[in-house]
Amino acid sequence: MLLSFLKDFNIKNNKNKHNEYMGGIIKLCAFLFLIFSQVGFSQSISLQDGFITPAPLGTVENLGQGVASFRIQEMSGTDIEASVFGGQPNVKVVLDLGDYITLNGVIGDITGTSNGVNVVSLFDIEFNTTDNIITFRQKEVIPADFLGEISFPVKVTQNSSRAESLNGFNANISALGTDTNADGNTSFFTYTSESSLEVIKSVVNVPSEFSVGTVINYEIEVTNSGDEIISNIEITDPGATITSGNPIASLFPGKSSIVNASYTLTQADIDKGSYRNTARAIGDSLGGEDNVMAISDAGTDVNGNEIVDPLNVDGPDSDTDTTNDPTDLDLSKDQNPAMTLIKSITSNGPYTVGSKLTYELVVTNTGMVTLSNIEVTDPGATITSGNPIASLAPGESVVVEASYTLSQEDVDKGSYSNSATVIGDSTTGVDDVIVVSDAGTDENGNEIIDPLNVDGPDADNDPTNDATIINITNESVSSMTLIKSISSSGPYVSGSTITYDLVVTNTGTVTLSNIEVEDPGATIISGNPIAILAPGDSVVVTAAYTITQADLDSGKYSNSATATGDSTTGVDDVTVISDAGTDENGNEIENPLEVDGPDADNDPTNDATVLNLGGAMTLIKSVTSTGPYSLGDTLTYELVVTNIGNVVLSNIEVIDDGATITSGNPIANLAPGESLVVTAMYVITQLDVDNGSYSNSATAIGDSTNGTDDITVISDAGTDEQGNVIPDPLKIDGPDTDDDPTNDATIIDLSSNGGVNDSSMTLIKSVTSVGPYGVGSLIKYELVVTNTGDTVLSNIEIEDPGATIISGNPIASLAPGASATVKAQYAVNEINIYNGSYSNSATATGDSPEGIDDVTVVSDAGTDEFGEIIEDPLTEESDINPDGDPTNDVTHLILDSCIKIYNEFSPNGDGVNEYFKIECIRDYPENVVEIFNRWGNLVYSIEGYNNSTILFAGKSKGRVNVRVDEELPTGTYFYMIDLGNGSDVLKGWLYLNR
Repeated sequence: MLLSFLKDFNIKNNKNKHNEYMGGIIKLCAFLFLIFSQVGFSQSISLQDGFITPAPLGTVENLGQGVASFRIQEMSGTDIEASVFGGQPNVKVVLDLGDYITLNGVIGDITGTSNGVNVVSLFDIEFNTTDNIITFRQKEVIPADFLGEISFPVKVTQNSSRAESLNGFNANISALGTDTNADGNTSFFTYTSESSLEVIKSVVNVPSEFSVGTVINYEIEVTNSGDEIISNIEITDPGATITSGNPIASLFPGKSSIVNASYTLTQADIDKGSYRNTARAIGDSLGGEDNVMAISDAGTDVNGNEIVDPLNVDGPDSDTDTTNDPTDLDLSKDQNPAMTLIKSITSNGPYTVGSKLTYELVVTNTGMVTLSNIEVTDPGATITSGNPIASLAPGESVVVEASYTLSQEDVDKGSYSNSATVIGDSTTGVDDVIVVSDAGTDENGNEIIDPLNVDGPDADNDPTNDATIINITNESVSSMTLIKSISSSGPYVSGSTITYDLVVTNTGTVTLSNIEVEDPGATIISGNPIAILAPGDSVVVTAAYTITQADLDSGKYSNSATATGDSTTGVDDVTVISDAGTDENGNEIENPLEVDGPDADNDPTNDATVLNLGGAMTLIKSVTSTGPYSLGDTLTYELVVTNIGNVVLSNIEVIDDGATITSGNPIANLAPGESLVVTAMYVITQLDVDNGSYSNSATAIGDSTNGTDDITVISDAGTDEQGNVIPDPLKIDGPDTDDDPTNDATIIDLSSNGGVNDSSMTLIKSVTSVGPYGVGSLIKYELVVTNTGDTVLSNIEIEDPGATIISGNPIASLAPGASATVKAQYAVNEINIYNGSYSNSATATGDSPEGIDDVTVVSDAGTDEFGEIIEDPLTEESDINPDGDPTNDVTHLILDSCIKIYNEFSPNGDGVNEYFKIECIRDYPENVVEIFNRWGNLVYSIEGYNNSTILFAGKSKGRVNVRVDEELPTGTYFYMIDLGNGSDVLKGWLYLNR
């Protein structure tokens, strides 16, 4: 029985020497009679595999640290009492940490919990620093079916002359009490040391001068600053081209290697006055691929001089990290901004007063940097096109055009001379490049071949700033016009006064004098005579006439005036008859000298001024409803018809193609001076919303006493675009193309005061797939775009840098309130699994009716970090990026599924690693596990895999050419695990070793 007990005690791989072992046996024998005197019970407690993180490497040469763990499990389903034999601990765990591992810290750093139980509180713990042994002695009851994990920080030391794998810590468990079993395992591990790189990037062989095309050479020194060999080191430099030394196959600790690179300067670099960039090195440590990375630090300053201690000197970047400064080079000494301005005449003579001189001003960048915000000013001409110039590259030219209208003074002088100035910004200043124009043509308008080297007729000897001069042929012309317009308004009755404006204009090239206006049909009341009138000038003479009953009976009044004056060469030698400036209703004629009136001749310049004294009316159309307006809202109008004539109007009908007449129409009779109201309405459409406004006009047609449908008027706007009343609408011209203030369309702005024409959208990004997720699993997304504005959006495109769009993109058009769904997916990688989560956002950009790409929105999360739907995502702020804006939260998903697959096991009967272990598989009772051999034959298939009663221990369950319960040979197999919850099937390799 004693031998059986010692066998069950099973102290495996313990580093205690033989004498210590025998001493333990003697102590056990001393208590043997006490064991047999206890009430019989059967208990089993086991020590699970221990491990150390980070992941292992093959060898360790220097100091490192990590976390060690082991698991303890109660196997019998019965509570284990804390002590036996009068206070002796029932369970004791001894961890011999060996030669190269020690506790990193104090006993208080040891932690462990499981199912709410503090594992560490179940034991008294002591650390023997001399023997490097940690002992756990039970002091509290261990609950039945207990499974807990204990972790403690460790520090690994390794003699630098001995590069070898370490056999981690030796763990042994013992238990006291009648019929008590105790199982122990020994864990093995290797430990990874620190791995790091340093990268110093320096400019070599600095050129004497810099220009577009100059090559900058770099030397990138890569140093292994860690404790282990780093291999497959690749240098990437987005701002330069690697020319040699890359990649680096391997680099031992403390060793360095040189990589060469070069960069060719562009115009943008010269403009900026400097060039800076950074390189990056990525390599493999002994524990992984591409897991060692370093950003370069500047080895030279902005002048190319060596920095003695670059890793401790902070460069000109925004952070305070001294080890990642970009390599910067000052290019400003060779910028030399400069330009020229050549001003040439492009028009042809002969020239008179009022003739237009046209100019071409050629601005050329003669320096080395791009110039911007270039503006040409010309006090002696008007710039007509090409100005200002936003940007001008070196060697590039741009033409600015200008014009000047000759005055009487210019004609009298016989020539015209002026200069222009150009001012621009260099890359280092504002308005710091200035030059005066030089003449590109001579006094006769002929081209000067080399203007910058030909000196003009000015007082200085500088050939680069000559004024542009043109000779003028003086052809004297004596002429004038007389436009007679009605300035009063009706209605008119017998005794009413018609007032006139008679505008006399000198249309010749010489000054006129002693001008007298005569009007037999009216009385001159002011402005006459005119003593002197220069070419192009105008003077207004006023006159008046009193209407008689005979005028009313005839239905109109007509007359003309005459203007006579002296030229510079004669007396009363310039005469003109007046032309009508207003029509029969008193409305202005836009071009009276070109519009022929109702007289017998075909001369449009001498029409009598006629006033209709019969019927006339006005129509004022006003918006009476108030906004804000949206799709389907109703605009209401009031159309006021007023008889402004002298006779009764009848059968008046208002026609409004842009609205529906609702009341007051037609009007049977309307007396002179009387007004009546007609009402109308219009329902806003989507097209109106998209346009942002609605505009229309109405027409009133009626009968005078002299005819049928002979009185017609187009409506004039009585309210402005915001619906405010216009005080005097017939005198205020609206936004139409003509100059007639009496016929303006009635326009209402639909986008003001919180109304329509709001272009906006939302983008909700939700996870639609179900975990768990492993490497290669697909996270599936649904991105819902909704038009939340009042206008149709078009050409909507979704961009998602963190996922791949697979359908629904782009969206051609989206009406207000409508939604469209775009789908995307992302393949999980090892970094995501390591981080335990994945987050990203998308962006939607579309066109409103008023612009292109002018409506943009960042996605908001529609699901939380567990993939659960958020009821109201646009109002719920995320804990991931709490910026105060609940509408732009990233879509964040936790990937920790608890599932962990151990893909190596050895069913050889030694009690260690005997089966294919899948952690947390019990959480998925609907699971199906299948194992295939390397030929693709199914050798094992089971439902409800649970690591205990249902597990794969290397025996076939029979399929194809494999016999049932046959022990499978050593080799590589492949697994497929369906968790039964709708997630992706987990696949991978499995190695069986006997």
